[in-house]
Amino acid sequence: MEDAKRGAELLAAFVGAAPADWAAQLDRDRLGEALCRAVDRGRAAWPGLALDETWLAAALGARLGDPALDAARLDAAPADDLALAAACGDGLPGAAVAFEAALGADLEAIVGRTIAAPQLREEAAQRVRQHLLVAAPGARPRIAGYLGRAPLRAYVRVIATRIAIDVLRGERGDRHIADDGAAAALPDPGVDLELGLLQRRYGAPVRAAIAAGTAALAARERTLLRYHLVDGLSIDKLAVIYDVHRATVARQLERARVELLQHVKRELASHVGASGDELISIVRMVRSQLDLSVRELLASAPE
Repeated sequence: MEDAKRGAELLAAFVGAAPADWAAQLDRDRLGEALCRAVDRGRAAWPGLALDETWLAAALGARLGDPALDAARLDAAPADDLALAAACGDGLPGAAVAFEAALGADLEAIVGRTIAAPQLREEAAQRVRQHLLVAAPGARPRIAGYLGRAPLRAYVRVIATRIAIDVLRGERGDRHIADDGAAAALPDPGVDLELGLLQRRYGAPVRAAIAAGTAALAARERTLLRYHLVDGLSIDKLAVIYDVHRATVARQLERARVELLQHVKRELASHVGASGDELISIVRMVRSQLDLSVRELLASAPE
C-alpha cells in the first residue's frame, strides 16, 4: 500500500510537469511503479546530492512526459543522467562538482581530440562548462534542456565538439583541428529551425499564455519566483528568508513552475489551433524560455 501511495504521489508530480495533458491515457499502477524505480535510480546515482524524490519526479516528467510513454520506456530512460542534468539546471549545491567528477575528464579529452593547441584547448573546455552550467540572467543553464534522448556523455560530446570548432574558427586556426570526424557530431540544424518556426508562428499567443499563467499564480508563488528569478536569490538564501529547509524551497520553486506550466498549457490548448504533436512542441518551447519570460513579466510588474 505504501508503495502504491508513493507511486501515485510521484506520478502526480511527474504528470504535472509533463509537456502535454495526457493523464487519461496512463496505466497509473504500472507507470507509478516504473517511476518509483526511475526516481530510485536517479537518486542512487548521486548520493552526495540528496535529491528530493518529488522534485526529481517532476524533473523527469518535464523531460520524458509524452503520450507515447509507458512503463517499459520509463524503465529504459537514463534516470541517472537526467537527475544530474536537472540538478545542474536548477543549480542545486554540489551538482556542478558532481558533473565535473563524472564528465570533466571526458570533456577535456573530447576538446583535446579536436584542438591541438593547449591554450585553445583550455579556452574551449571552459566555454563548454560555461555554456552548459552557467545561466544567462533570468534563464536556466543550457543543461536543463537535456531530455535524455541520448546518454549525457554523448550530449556533452556534441556540444564540446561544436564549441571547440567555434573556438578554432574564431582563431582562424584550422590547422589546429585534429582529424576526429568532429563535424559529423554536430547537432541537426533542423532542431533550431523547428524552434525558430514555432517562435515566429506562436510567439504572441505563448507570451499571452505565460502572462495569464503568471497572473493566475497564488501571491506566494509569484513572490517566490520574483525573489529567485528577478532578485537572483539562491535556494539557500530563500531558505533563510522563509525559515525552512533548502529542500523545501527547491520543492516549492518546482511546484510553482509546474503550476505555471499547467496554466500555460490550458491557455494554449484553449486558444491555439495546433495539433497534439505540435502542441507538445510548443509547450517544450515554452519550458525552454519560461524562466526568462516570467522574469521579464515580474520585473516590470508592481510589487
